[in-house]
Amino acid sequence: YEKSVNLNFGHYFYTLPIDYVAYSHENKKIDTQELEKNNKFFTQDYILKLRQNGEACIHLIASGNLIDNYYKRVNTFDWDTFYTTLKGNFYIEFLKIKLKELNYDYIFIDSRTGVNDYSGICNIQMADMNVLIMAPNKQNFQGLMQMAKTIQNSPYTTNYRKPFILPILSRIDTGSQFFSKYKNEFKEEFKKILEPIYEFADFRPGTGDYFDLSRLDYTYSISSCENLLFGMEFTSGIELTTRYQYIATLINDFNNIIYANLKTYAGKILLRARPIHELYELAIKYKNEYKYELAIDIYNQIIKRASKEYSAYNYLGDIYSELGKLELALENYQCFNEIMKELINQNKIDEKIKNDLENSYVKLGEIYEKLENIELSKQNFAHAPFYQQQQEIIQKIK
Repeated sequence: YEKSVNLNFGHYFYTLPIDYVAYSHENKKIDTQELEKNNKFFTQDYILKLRQNGEACIHLIASGNLIDNYYKRVNTFDWDTFYTTLKGNFYIEFLKIKLKELNYDYIFIDSRTGVNDYSGICNIQMADMNVLIMAPNKQNFQGLMQMAKTIQNSPYTTNYRKPFILPILSRIDTGSQFFSKYKNEFKEEFKKILEPIYEFADFRPGTGDYFDLSRLDYTYSISSCENLLFGMEFTSGIELTTRYQYIATLINDFNNIIYANLKTYAGKILLRARPIHELYELAIKYKNEYKYELAIDIYNQIIKRASKEYSAYNYLGDIYSELGKLELALENYQCFNEIMKELINQNKIDEKIKNDLENSYVKLGEIYEKLENIELSKQNFAHAPFYQQQQEIIQKIK
């Protein structure tokens, strides 16, 4: 969608040259040095040039060469032996390097859905980031969540790439009675999948909600007859076009900030993330200047980046309490309290954590007192013995 962007679509594993597939079928192990020396293990012959528009082009690696017993060769390919015995992981890494050396800005890998022998290659080893597109139903949500966790928890992801995933809800009918239900469930379930991104990049203020802007709604005129969205006039597809452009811009920003590592780059959607300690300093500054909305926005950024940052919940509770928004204050103090209890249960106990846990009970007790729920106020104060001792001393002095 931009002149400077070249695109290469296709199923990755069909780029395996016949020579390498033949070696694999014959159980021949390829020396890793031989891969570099011998060009027969990588070829551009299967890359088809589909469209050229100025500097922009779209190339395709098709879904296979339908000759020479293609179906039999693919269906009998032993992926387990390929990886465990024949050092296939070295070849996939070699292939990944060679593809990156080609003159493409982006290479898209269209992985098959579900779990199969080579989904780990497509989704974990080959990819620098994943875009998981799902339909609005429980099976899709559960299946894609399982896949997302598999990607993010993989040793390869930990050691050799970053666990970046963009979840996208598609084919949802805005006129359906279930629209709001699935839209809200999707956002609630998949917002944590975005968390690794926030270590490096923040969404530019005022750019809107990612989950709404990336959603690909069901559009009849596009879904029927396999019409092409781009380059054709569909009045009902204008909003859908805008959303594809939003996703493309987001990926472009993402690439420039994280992978190209352009230090001064400021994207249309993403900005380079500040360190968390700087965000805390900025939020405290805004609060002291009575710029509460700006402080709230910063604390929410911190929570998006690291959902267990209990201090952010504590400070948000303080702000909402000052503003008289007691229900919101209560909600944040409860999060503060729950995280502290988790840390205690994990035996992460030191003097600061014990003090913070007691402080969380005090904050809850005070909020319940303001909400005139005396019973819950007493229950929370009962977990704060040091606070109770202080109150007794104050009463004696009075």
